[in-house]
Parts: sequence; C-alpha cells; structure tokens
Amino acid sequence: MAVKIEQHYGFPVDVEWAKDGDTGKLYIVQARPETVASRKKAGVKEEFKLLERGTELSQGRAVGNKIGSGKVGELGLDSV
Repeated sequence: MAVKIEQHYGFPVDVEWAKDGDTGKLYIVQARPETVASRKKAGVKEEFKLLERGTELSQGRAVGNKIGSGKVGELGLDSV
C-alpha cells in the first residue's frame, strides 16, 4: 500500500498508520513528503554537536540525526 501511495504522489512519502484496537484493521491516517532520508546528500556526512543541555521533557527514538530547539508547551492529561 505504501508503494502505491508513493507512486500516486510521485515522490517518497512518510505514511502514518493507525491500528483499530477492536477490529485489528490498519488505517492510513496521514501521508506527507518524506523529509529525512530522501534529502541526504550523497557522499556528504553531516555531524552535529550539542553544546548545552536544557531540561529534558520527554524521551524517544530519533528519526534523523539533527538537533532541534525551540519553545515547547506541555499539556497535562487533564487539559486534553
């Protein structure tokens, strides 16, 4: 299915899927241009170095190897 989506748009896409917890069916939730792997320059290695650390708000697995920064808002479960 992902290949058909890419063929439809004509460029690599990042497809987000959701699985129905009751039926087990998979649904396509979103498809947008892929912006990490397809934009790498062949033969060029980029290296990034974190110069200072702020307060850690969450943890996760990185999709790419770049460093981002900016303002963050935190929502508690009672505000959703």
